[in-house]
Amino acid sequence: MKKLVLPMANFKRLAGVLLATSVVATSAAAQEPQKPTLTTEIGLSTVWNTGMNISPFGLKYQSEYFGLRPALHAQLLLQYKPGEAIGLEAQGLQWRKSLADLSAETRIQQSYVGLAWAKVSPLNRQSFLLRNSLSVGVTYTHGLAQAWGSRAETKANAWGIGLTYRLTLGYRLSQYHAIGLQVGLSTYSSFSWRGAFSPDAYTGSILGKNTNVGVYPSVGLVFTNPLGR
Repeated sequence: MKKLVLPMANFKRLAGVLLATSVVATSAAAQEPQKPTLTTEIGLSTVWNTGMNISPFGLKYQSEYFGLRPALHAQLLLQYKPGEAIGLEAQGLQWRKSLADLSAETRIQQSYVGLAWAKVSPLNRQSFLLRNSLSVGVTYTHGLAQAWGSRAETKANAWGIGLTYRLTLGYRLSQYHAIGLQVGLSTYSSFSWRGAFSPDAYTGSILGKNTNVGVYPSVGLVFTNPLGR
């Protein structure tokens, strides 16, 4: 009987060693740093020009620029760990308005490029996720006013800074793809206008006639990446 007990004990001991080795190997593999991978997000939104201008002395409204406009944004991010990524974001906005009192049309184009950070959090049901992203960057604004029935026009441009926040409720289509409903808020500033175009007709003026800060809520659809979550 003793000869039968010893091999059985050795077998149990060997099985325990193999199990422990497997656990250690699995744990070590899980702790290996993830290789950075490129991910993207593309979204089409409806942006609301609130006509609201932030000022240290209160708020100023330009009702002639109230309205909704489509906007396209894109993010190119480098995922450095599961659920988080950092990279670039770009967005373009355009506003057009006919001003009957002035017999003219005005057009404003804004381009934004910024440094973006995104984080994905899975919800209780693994098919759904929340995605937060924040970016800060540079804006370039070009303004043009043209008289009706004439080629006479005035132009101006300005540089500024921008800040954008986006919150997405997403549905996972696959490991690398998701679709979602997104709400966002952007603030774009314009400093030191150069040219004859008056920024007062755009968002109002603060701190003098050469500085503007516009506030733009948005809602839209996005195709995004679950970021490994």
